[in-house]
Amino acid sequence: MIGHSLGGYTALALAGAKLSLEHLRQFCNDPNPVVFSPADLLQCNAADLKNVPEDLRDPRVVQTILLNPVIGRLFDQQSLDQVKLPTLMLTGTDDSITPAVSQQFLPFTQLHSPKFLLTAIGGTHLSVGDPANLNHVVTQSIFVRERSEQETEPLRQLVKGVSLAFIKQLTPEAQQYTPFLTPAYAQSFSTDNLKFRLNSKLPPNFAKRLKMAALPMEQLIASTLVKGKAESHQGACYAQLPCALGSLPLVMFIIPGGLPLAANQIFKWRRTKKSRKS
Repeated sequence: MIGHSLGGYTALALAGAKLSLEHLRQFCNDPNPVVFSPADLLQCNAADLKNVPEDLRDPRVVQTILLNPVIGRLFDQQSLDQVKLPTLMLTGTDDSITPAVSQQFLPFTQLHSPKFLLTAIGGTHLSVGDPANLNHVVTQSIFVRERSEQETEPLRQLVKGVSLAFIKQLTPEAQQYTPFLTPAYAQSFSTDNLKFRLNSKLPPNFAKRLKMAALPMEQLIASTLVKGKAESHQGACYAQLPCALGSLPLVMFIIPGGLPLAANQIFKWRRTKKSRKS
């Protein structure tokens, strides 16, 4: 099962993960939100559900491939613990729609092995998509900055190879394809604009450090939205390694300067309006 963006939620739901309304509402109803990404807004639409959907697990699904998935608020640790299938996840560090830390890195640390994390340093939300299906007017707006077709072609080629090798791990040809599930293979596709990393596990205590760093980093991005984009071409912190986070694996913290949305008031207004009508 392969899912991109919100399709990543669908893939994990079919793999056995159950929606955690408690976890979602706790985030969406926070009276003191820092920032809300477009992915957060999308997920918080489910906070008004009265009941948790029934188990959506499909026994025909034996592997999942998640491309820039929207999953950071819909699932909690208990939800992801129900996924026992091999998982391949793609994240882009310049993804302003689904920020890498909250939507991919943290959920990845909670998934069971075997699992693989393919990181595109500089990759955006639609970098992996077929250019023929993209609306280039939208992708070049001030809200969604996507890379050119020429820049992202190496990523699409890499995803084809890694995905095939991943799928083949459940066949008698598994060993033959194992060399294509290595860090060296992923890095061989790197260019000046995009660097690629492939990991099957992250450092010890990494999840704890991610949670500690994610909040101030999101605050920083929210306060330097325009400035960050301008400085990125002049060697800004989030574009260079190493950076201000010192010993933390900085590749995991290149959070995009997209358009954070203070959406808590939107949700409150919407719910107030609903209650008045009722």
